[in-house]
Amino acid sequence: MLSQAGSMLDLLSNVHLSPALGFIVAGTAVLLYSFYRKLLPKPIPGIPYNPEATRSIFGDAPNWREAQDVLMKRKDFDRSSFTRDLMAPIAHHHIRMSTGSEWKDARKLTQDLMIPAFLHKVAAPAIYSKVLDFLHLWELKESLSEGRPFHAQTDIYHTILDSVCAFSFGASFEYAAVRPQSDLLESLTPEQKLAMKGDIDDPIVFPEAGLHENLEVSLTAGHVLEKLMNSATPKLTLWWENMRPSFKKTLAAKDRFVMGQIDKSVKKMKTHGTADDSWVRSAVDHMILRETVLAEKSGREPQFFSPSMSDEIVFNVVGGHETTANTLVWGLKFLTDNPTAQSRLRSALHAAHSLALAEKRLPTLDEITHTTIPYLDATMDEMLRLSAMPITREATCDTELLGHRIPKGTVVLLLSNGPSFLSPSFDIPESKRSKTSQATRVRQWNEAEDMRAYHPERWLVKGEDGEDRFDATAGPQLAFGLGQRGCSGRRLAYTKMRIVLTLTLWEFELLPVPPSLSGYAAKDGLAHTPRQCFIRLRRVRY
Repeated sequence: MLSQAGSMLDLLSNVHLSPALGFIVAGTAVLLYSFYRKLLPKPIPGIPYNPEATRSIFGDAPNWREAQDVLMKRKDFDRSSFTRDLMAPIAHHHIRMSTGSEWKDARKLTQDLMIPAFLHKVAAPAIYSKVLDFLHLWELKESLSEGRPFHAQTDIYHTILDSVCAFSFGASFEYAAVRPQSDLLESLTPEQKLAMKGDIDDPIVFPEAGLHENLEVSLTAGHVLEKLMNSATPKLTLWWENMRPSFKKTLAAKDRFVMGQIDKSVKKMKTHGTADDSWVRSAVDHMILRETVLAEKSGREPQFFSPSMSDEIVFNVVGGHETTANTLVWGLKFLTDNPTAQSRLRSALHAAHSLALAEKRLPTLDEITHTTIPYLDATMDEMLRLSAMPITREATCDTELLGHRIPKGTVVLLLSNGPSFLSPSFDIPESKRSKTSQATRVRQWNEAEDMRAYHPERWLVKGEDGEDRFDATAGPQLAFGLGQRGCSGRRLAYTKMRIVLTLTLWEFELLPVPPSLSGYAAKDGLAHTPRQCFIRLRRVRY
């Protein structure tokens, strides 16, 4: 540290600063460096570590094959303070709570949103209608692009945003991200279309329609959570965000929007009553009905406009948007770069929806949601496997993991993109595993194959009739976590992915794009996000 300070003083002398000013600046540098040193991760005694990781405030993470045991069997690990810090902007959401009675009570508002009856009756129809809007947009872009690639990431984000808003606020929700974009492209003049022409491998850039404020706040909320996740000091970052006038304006807009949606649902309920649930056409409607019933059972007044209600609604949108959208973006890249897999998926869709194929129409929602297609299931889980994010848990007491002492309060990262998942597993002596882990069989991937390769077939097994069967336990998968603290939106995510993939692959062939437009560089935030996703479309003719 002293040598660092000395170097700083030498530098200051070269720029002819006064001694007093030089001393102040050098002193400041020493203090900042000392603060930086305090932020560096400290190894836990007795646990092997990467020396390079101690030189970065972002550290390194051990790779545990014990993840399933920690998430499902052990009571000495729970929701981490790391997660609570990241999710501080939604302070009253159940995701931040330790497992217990408060957490169970908070979940009662949303616990029935993922049951098949609600998904099929309310969520899926709303999502299907928004994906049809997306298909229309890509039909326009396919025609205008004339075989040129275009940036597709925003289209996927907006489609899933429209879908989660339709799920949350109803299919008749008055704001949309995709339809205004289609309207804009349909309004282009011949001169504007001519100005967009270019060489076949040059990406075409389409004009973009702006988002309504009520949609923009949802994306902004996701951006803030991403900033916290990538910050070495989440609390300080959140404090700074809260000080910014633009963020305060966003928060005020979010509150007005969410409270307005709650008010609409409350008025609907008062019109129809609680005995008849036919008026329930959105997640917010359902939550208002649940709160009414829970309040009656507890002998209290309903808390429709509480912070808990507001935060649960906001995270329905943010949480349901980021992860699914990014998985689909990765998925489209995988299918583009693996034409054999893309062709097999399309053939599987055609075989499963033979009537729709014969009638030269899209599969209906009922056909999509009630037809089992093993290769489609395998495709979705392979996309999830290759785009999953790590999970954190915190030791609630002094404990052991793989024979090493883990002090109370230690945050453990359970990597879903390391050994056992995307690379060969470590050789761990059974004696070092917990008793519950030793008693549990965990199936591993074929580690002789390239575990990072996109290969949906790894999820398929042959049934007694010789037909392919999807095997959800073919190998380790942590995309949604495990156990009672696993992601509650799992079924909704699969519903969105199933509809988007079926309709997209039915309508379009994803053609190769130039290597410069097909990179796999990524950044991590709320999700593992590709830095680019370019698509070249060709309509499938029937």
